[in-house]
Amino acid sequence: MTTPTLPRPARTAGRVFVIVLAVLVGLTVLAAAWIGIRGALAYGHLRDAQTAAVAARASLADPATAADAIAEISAETAAAHRLTSDPVWRAAEGVAWIGPQLRAVSTVAASLDDVAGSALAPLVDVASSFSVDSLAPVDGRIDLAAFTALEEPAAAGAAGVRDAAAALGGLDRPALLAPLRDAVDEVSDLLDEVQVGAGALARATALIPGMLGADGPRNYLILFQNNAEWRSLGGIPGAVALLSTDDGRMSLAAQESSGDFPTYDTSVLPLGPEVQGIYGERPGRWIQNVTQVPDFPLAAQLAQEMWARGHDGQVVDGVIAMDPVALSYLLEATGPVELPTGDVLTSENAVPLLLNEVYLRYEDPSDQDDFFALAAASVFDALSTGGVRRQIGF
Repeated sequence: MTTPTLPRPARTAGRVFVIVLAVLVGLTVLAAAWIGIRGALAYGHLRDAQTAAVAARASLADPATAADAIAEISAETAAAHRLTSDPVWRAAEGVAWIGPQLRAVSTVAASLDDVAGSALAPLVDVASSFSVDSLAPVDGRIDLAAFTALEEPAAAGAAGVRDAAAALGGLDRPALLAPLRDAVDEVSDLLDEVQVGAGALARATALIPGMLGADGPRNYLILFQNNAEWRSLGGIPGAVALLSTDDGRMSLAAQESSGDFPTYDTSVLPLGPEVQGIYGERPGRWIQNVTQVPDFPLAAQLAQEMWARGHDGQVVDGVIAMDPVALSYLLEATGPVELPTGDVLTSENAVPLLLNEVYLRYEDPSDQDDFFALAAASVFDALSTGGVRRQIGF
């Protein structure tokens, strides 16, 4: 009996198949080893970046120190990004199951590198060229050049952090292994936190120069709210002041008690049926009630109109609300402020003094309002003349 022999073409095809299969297996093994080694190295760089960030966090209030810290972090994130963005890694991202894991790692590395290397580095470079003390008022004037220099890098930084957060938000998290998913969540939470600060800085550097009169004089109405007499927006405006700004210089141009405003026969502005159905016309007839409706734009418009009616039609550029709690935060910057009454106002005693002790000391509501106005004016004077302790960093 003879053994059947395959035709020659079939034998050749079989050998080719075996060779191709062996090559594919070999390439797969090499690719897996390549990705595994680079992934481990990238993980090490990301951990080093995290360690550097934690170590530098306490000193980031100093721009010069922040520049060195960001440079160190950027070097680590850049290395992790390079290790997770080569063609082999990218090709493997298309493989079922393992692909989403690899895509998540490369996205995290790229996002952190974009933030440290592209978004924050230019901002820190600019910030390191001046001292935080340069932002404090000197003789009643703030140097607006500091904010102008920060505006463009701050806007770019905020946009970079926002894009990085969006990239992580686009990942398919349910497809990730639990440890990786937890790591992505942790980085995402970090970027959300940074995004809040970066966005606030971008808005501040864009708005503050104009608000401080960079483009011409501005006037703002400040409502000093007394939270001891409750209203929906916090408290009654017990005192009102006119803040004038021009090229960074600030001054209190006028200050009045709520008792200086008349009671209007009808609302100074039309109120919608929803407002009137709940509050009647009270928010538009008494300055103390403009904060009664939980709608600050409406409260501001009512206060603007009342001020204009009592001051020859003067139209203010904006309205700012402040209460004893906010005043206590300002006192953390100025330190204790001595009042003409002999009281020493501090960040610790501002709230109990203004919301409780004043009522025990003065029976006349107008005296209470005058004391609150005096306290606010004294704190503002300390701020505007440069009495700011160097303890508020970025």
